[in-house]
Amino acid sequence: MLHRNIPAIALMALALPARAQDVNDATEKAMKDAAAKVAPSVVRIETSGGAEAIWGAGRKGPEVMFRRGVGASTGLVVDPGGYIITSTFNFVGKPTDIFVTVPGHPRTVAKVIGSDPTRMLTMLKIDQTGLPVPPPFPKKDVEVGMWSIAIGRTLDPDLAHLPSINGGIVSATNRVWGKAIQSDAKISPVNYGGPLMAIDGRVMGVIVPISPSSEGETAGFEWYDVGIGFAVPFEDVLKVVPKLKEGTPEKPVTLKAGLLGVTFREPDHYSPGCTIDTVAPETPADKAKLKPGDNIIEADGKPVLNQAQLFHHLRPKYEGDAISLKVKRGDKVEEFKDLKLAAAQTSFDPGFLGVLLMRDDPEHGVEIRYVYPNSPAARVGLAAGDRIMKVGPRPAGGAAPKPKEAKLAPKRPGMPDEAPTGPRAFSGRDQFMGILQHFRAGTALVLEVKKKDGKTDTVEPVLGQFPDDIPAELPEPSTKEQALVAPKPVDGPAVAPAVKKKEEPKKEEAKKDEKKDEKEKPKTGLQKIENVGAAQRKFWVFVPETYKHEVAHGLIVWLHPAGRDGRDADDMVKIWEPYCEKYNLIMIGPTAGNPTGWVAGEADAVMDDVRWVRTRYTIDGKRVIAHGSGVGGQMAYYLAINKSEVVRGAAPVGAVLASNPKDPVSNQRVEFLVIGGAKDPLVNEIREAPKKLGEKHYKALYREMKQSGKEYVNDDPEVFNQMVRWMDSLDKQ
Repeated sequence: MLHRNIPAIALMALALPARAQDVNDATEKAMKDAAAKVAPSVVRIETSGGAEAIWGAGRKGPEVMFRRGVGASTGLVVDPGGYIITSTFNFVGKPTDIFVTVPGHPRTVAKVIGSDPTRMLTMLKIDQTGLPVPPPFPKKDVEVGMWSIAIGRTLDPDLAHLPSINGGIVSATNRVWGKAIQSDAKISPVNYGGPLMAIDGRVMGVIVPISPSSEGETAGFEWYDVGIGFAVPFEDVLKVVPKLKEGTPEKPVTLKAGLLGVTFREPDHYSPGCTIDTVAPETPADKAKLKPGDNIIEADGKPVLNQAQLFHHLRPKYEGDAISLKVKRGDKVEEFKDLKLAAAQTSFDPGFLGVLLMRDDPEHGVEIRYVYPNSPAARVGLAAGDRIMKVGPRPAGGAAPKPKEAKLAPKRPGMPDEAPTGPRAFSGRDQFMGILQHFRAGTALVLEVKKKDGKTDTVEPVLGQFPDDIPAELPEPSTKEQALVAPKPVDGPAVAPAVKKKEEPKKEEAKKDEKKDEKEKPKTGLQKIENVGAAQRKFWVFVPETYKHEVAHGLIVWLHPAGRDGRDADDMVKIWEPYCEKYNLIMIGPTAGNPTGWVAGEADAVMDDVRWVRTRYTIDGKRVIAHGSGVGGQMAYYLAINKSEVVRGAAPVGAVLASNPKDPVSNQRVEFLVIGGAKDPLVNEIREAPKKLGEKHYKALYREMKQSGKEYVNDDPEVFNQMVRWMDSLDKQ
């Protein structure tokens, strides 16, 4: 009987390709029908003039990553009165002229009247009216697995034709901290600024190269052509159109992210807890009286278990929006309703006392290691070997009261409520620096000092500006070698709670611990690490033979130039080994995922590599330095600006600062030493970096290798040694 069915089965098999073709034809027709519905609202944008290129990751150092496009780009009508939304990426070269063609209308001049950097959007205005606005697809109805169609006007100049169509599905929602829809449709500069549509022709979102980990005009471009694309929900875009329309060509509007004004203690976004570490002055958090140590447990009525969950509620918001929080403070739960978010706080120049302090010292106060010539500290007679025992702001109206007569002063942001105006006790360098980070240049202080001869003195320095000079020589030793010992508790008002003293182990336990320590001696020398974590990262680490856990070491994060792929480990160790031994430094060399160099999206992976080192060795958090050459130097800029909770200094060599830096985070001081070669063709652009950084109140120095071009900095021994001493003095105060 089976043989009688064979012809029927064969006929069915022949029919399957035909049916599949029918499905493909039907899908193609549905997509074209959807595109036809939105096509009258999809415009073609052309530009001329402006920069030919911006600098980014190239194959041999800081080559150009993005050249000004000679083709067109795409935009979408959002208001009948001639308002067009598009991607900021389309104007990365700052064109002098912009032209827009709406289907059925003549080509016309357009002007930028507004931008939304939080979502990479730019608003254009043209002198045409009666333009069609496409209907939005409700954000709440967007689901994973739905058809998503990316539309662009780049390829075909004839607007009577349908725009380009690339189909896919919605692969995720609520991405990039709640700001984007993710699609696997082919998304690229061809359709940046165009609509991402549903199969019924309604618009889900506006396509942009947005990134969860980077900012700037090219943020998100690293996802191009890897099957991941993003679109800002169209409903969200339409909500801010009225604000963007308030701008003019002479005075464009810029929408700003809403900020709370806090930093967190947890090492990353996903570790349990959302504990406030610092509260910046004059921010919404400060005005609402949020405090260091508060653990945020709820945001807008939704539970918060880590920073990532808070950011999903916070980061979609703009300046002026509100957020409601619940925090756990000790044993109590405090509620803060409708905190009005602000834009980036006004940066200020932190005050400089003029001292380097002994490290790894748990005793009361802190010993001075070095006094900068002509600094506020030098002018009041402080000297190396003196020990600062107490510190505080000088009260208004005259000399400081004696400690017994100290009166209560108004609370300073991030400080305890009962902080006295007179000097307060503290233990160690970090507590001292924690106090001074709140004071601007020009602030008068009171210091109680125990002089080298044993006498006690009170001095009143006025904080100045951080210097441009790097010390010609720094004294040794720099450490008391007690990094594993907790700071001693102090009597009376203090800057930190007392640390409970560890109980002494019993003799038998001590012997066991000694044997254990012998077996677990730290591994030194060059280590090449592979297959770490889910991403199978690889990197190298160099730990000097002189390393011991009792000394906190600075950490140099070496970011290799394009094409090196981490293969420069032996060369770098040969250069750096004597300096690592002398200055207590460890080096780590992460590896870029692409031979052409680093991209911003790799920042978190680099931080994971840094965390690997910090869990195995004693690292000085005040001296974590991003150091790179060429495109590695550009990554060093990026890490220092965007990962300042970890990276406290950057030493880029032969690297152009690709875009204007964002405002610094309060209480996270970051310094830069920019190095260029006089014979480098890009030296003029490299020299511009300190100026751009200084405008944002970052401290940035510039040093030039007179006889060098793109060589590594050791080609100029004088500049190299200055760089090493700069690294050793990052914890100056």
